[in-house]
Amino acid sequence: EEAIAAPKNLMPVAFLWLLLFSSSLAVGASSPVPLPVTDGLVAFYPMQEPAGTPRRSLVGRNGLPLYEALYADTGARINATQLQRVDIGSGMFGPYALQVTAGQMLVAPRDESPELSAAIAGPHAQVTVVAWARKNTTDQRQNSMAFVAGVWAEDGWRQYSVFLDLAKGNLSHLIDFEISGIGVATPGHKWCVTRAIGTRAVPQRVWNCLTLTYDGRQIRAYNNGTLEPRGTGTGGDHSYSNPYNYTQGIFNPGPGRGVDFTVGNKVCRTPGQACPAPFEGSIGGLAVYNRALTAAEVAEVCSIMPHGATATVPA
Repeated sequence: EEAIAAPKNLMPVAFLWLLLFSSSLAVGASSPVPLPVTDGLVAFYPMQEPAGTPRRSLVGRNGLPLYEALYADTGARINATQLQRVDIGSGMFGPYALQVTAGQMLVAPRDESPELSAAIAGPHAQVTVVAWARKNTTDQRQNSMAFVAGVWAEDGWRQYSVFLDLAKGNLSHLIDFEISGIGVATPGHKWCVTRAIGTRAVPQRVWNCLTLTYDGRQIRAYNNGTLEPRGTGTGGDHSYSNPYNYTQGIFNPGPGRGVDFTVGNKVCRTPGQACPAPFEGSIGGLAVYNRALTAAEVAEVCSIMPHGATATVPA
């Protein structure tokens, strides 16, 4: 019996569809990424979704969803709140930005988004985090910091983090980017002190491009595409530097362990252990790379800033 041949005019179409589908799988993207540097990009969140829906990355499996959550001492309560979006006019990646109030956060569960946690770990791991952020207040709570994004639990299983407003006297309102290769507090200290700290206070109600890079040798803290140098070296609470020499890699908690990637607040690993660090303000975009961007690449990425933003930030 003679086989039925496919119509000739459909074959090029099928081939083209297969080619496009294969290409989309290769880059893991469902939409074009509006960033000038995409090599090593594992997640990019434009933060344009309305309240009540997960924020999704333009790259990564299933969009690496960030779920709305409410901070609790027993762990983040997913879907217990709704994070609003604020109209910022002509923003970085659209007309909106994520609005975060105290106690609110976004959570990417570790088992759903290993690209943000388990895959960025080990003795040779590298990372870059870029956050377009605008804080709403200069109020500095006693012994409190503002956590922007990362994989971090102050009571254990630390990997990488972007903080603002280090609660230590003249270090308040500075960028504070931390990396841990051991997952717990630095030996001899109550907290992790392996971190790069900037030199200039981050102003309120102004957009800033906060960037952490770690290349396996140094932690670097950039603001608006510029490294804020503070000597070079290692040390404890009284010898901060930027860049900060650190060769212990990024902690790998192993299968079935570790904490989630979060935005707006860090999490606690121990039930009942209070360790909040609420960020209050707007986030207009968030990118995570599995390599350290060069200084030139950081400057290029951070050249994307809002023009003509008209929204007044809520007090």
